[in-house]
Amino acid sequence: MIGCTIMRTHLGMHVQSTALTDSYEVGLVVGRLGDVATNRISVNADPEIDWMYVNRWWAPASGAAVDAGEFHEIDLRAKRKLQELDQAYLFVFTNQTAAAHTPHLFVRTLVALP
Repeated sequence: MIGCTIMRTHLGMHVQSTALTDSYEVGLVVGRLGDVATNRISVNADPEIDWMYVNRWWAPASGAAVDAGEFHEIDLRAKRKLQELDQAYLFVFTNQTAAAHTPHLFVRTLVALP
């Protein structure tokens, strides 16, 4: 929606079956619609982007070879305006390991209309 402002985001993310060597990068950014469902944008490759949130997470060291999963919670108050026609609010998940990981998300976003 052109002209709206992302005001606040609550995000809960669960990733299953994390081995001790696993790591992944997570970011929230106002980006291009053309970047949706692609690997053209990533935290490592694009540090110059105006990220709202960026972090790298490693698997917890519980002592087990593989943990059942881990949960992360983000309460983000960074604000960004969607000013152009082809912009979208993007969640970027980059897996840094060979094993496949699927993030399970619950997201609520407060948006101010123009």
